[in-house]
Order: sequence, then structure tokens, then C-alpha cells
Amino acid sequence: MNYCIVIPAYNEQATLRDLVQRVLEQHEKVIVVDDGSVDATADCLEGLPVRLLRHAQNCGKAASLRSGARLAIEEGARWVVTLDGDGQHRPEDIAGLLDAAR
Repeated sequence: MNYCIVIPAYNEQATLRDLVQRVLEQHEKVIVVDDGSVDATADCLEGLPVRLLRHAQNCGKAASLRSGARLAIEEGARWVVTLDGDGQHRPEDIAGLLDAAR
């Protein structure tokens, strides 16, 4: 299945790295959209194999989802799975979600 994980993030330095590491255990195509964070959200991803998009200012979650989904589709993804950057969604549930969607 050709899919990508998109994670919108705004000031999520406390939770984002752990979340992304867990996501990478599930799938290798990950796009993080830093929505104008004023903390170290983007910096906490240093060394992780993810695509990082950055909004110059906070545009809101919907804009982040659009930016991430647009890039995923441009890069050939047929499916886009979204997880919030604060860790409220479990990356370990991705496979079950995709199975249910088929």
C-alpha cells in the first residue's frame, strides 16, 4: 500500500521526537509540518529521516494538513494518514486503521 504519514505540529518539542521515532517504526514515509512553532519543534527532529515543511507563521491545523497532504500526493502517496504532533494518536494503530480502510 502506498501511503504517507503526515504530522502537523505547533510547539510540540516535548512530544514530537518520540512520536516520530515510533511512527518511523511503522512506516518510512513521514512528513512533519511545523506550523510556525516558536519553540524547538523543528530542531527536535534533527537526524530523523523525515520530510519537514515549515510555515513561516502559524496558519492552523487545517493549513498544515493541506500542506502535508499536498506534498504526500505530489510524491505519489495514494493514502495519507494523519497523526497529531502531541502524541494523542498511537502510531501503533496505523496498520489497523489502514486495514479497516481497505
